Amino acid sequence: MFSREGITRNITETEQSQESISEVDSQYFEGWDDFQIEGNPELMDTIKKNILDSEVIKESEFKRLAEERGIPVDDLKKLVQEKIESLIGNSDFFTAVNVHVLKQILLEDHRFKSQFETYKSGAFCSPSSRSIKEHIMFGFEDDILHDKEKRPIYGYFSDGENGEMNSEGKVPPPNNVARYGAVSIKIKKEIALRKATITFQDSLLYCYSNVPPTPAARPHLVGLFPGQIESIVDGSKVNTRMPINPYNYNEAQYHGGLNLDDIESIHISAKNGLNRVELFRIKRIFEKFKKENPDSHVELVLY
Repeated sequence: MFSREGITRNITETEQSQESISEVDSQYFEGWDDFQIEGNPELMDTIKKNILDSEVIKESEFKRLAEERGIPVDDLKKLVQEKIESLIGNSDFFTAVNVHVLKQILLEDHRFKSQFETYKSGAFCSPSSRSIKEHIMFGFEDDILHDKEKRPIYGYFSDGENGEMNSEGKVPPPNNVARYGAVSIKIKKEIALRKATITFQDSLLYCYSNVPPTPAARPHLVGLFPGQIESIVDGSKVNTRMPINPYNYNEAQYHGGLNLDDIESIHISAKNGLNRVELFRIKRIFEKFKKENPDSHVELVLY
């Protein structure tokens, strides 16, 4: 599906002078060297370069939107930046898994695994394609055998209390992420903000150098797609329950691994595609987990 020649940056080596960095970026990158996300050593430098590259790529779009609305470019960027920070501030962070994977996490592995370890996925399983993207987005070596246990764990973010993620903003209908699994595992927010980067689409399919992942704790407006930026500027209601198309979702990439201590709660519902047998199995799995981990504060939420 992807080739190393076909997936390239629009700008391979962007040399930006201080004058080309916007006021928003100047403020955004204050203290950047002291700000860290748990993950591979190349992560922060790669994210910063991708943001600056994307700023250059999108500059003509920013100017067009500003001219059409009669406002300075920096004012437009500040508006969008404030909105995206508010949006993430009102969101929680999740992963979507099936019953079998939930059992492995709670009772067997006691941690989450990536497809580089399992060679399985609820959707498109291609470690080689994912390796290319993780090299571009996060600076990993493009080698499916390299740092398998350190690869990001993929999930999503939502402003719904049970992880709702579809065009309706409620369940039913089932979440768009239900194809990865109908069980929603909520990650402690303080953990997510320390570990996560975010995108506003499936990063494997849609996110290139003009829409790079940015830190959940410090989201950047270049992570938005042009249509989302325009909606925010025009005052349309934009929230995490309304992805850019009805079949997608807002993705989170958790760096540095996830384990049992990172889980806040597990959310299950027949409205999200689980049948009675699966619900019963989950309750039994959770009962066994609590028996083996009596001090755990993880909650099972049936909605």
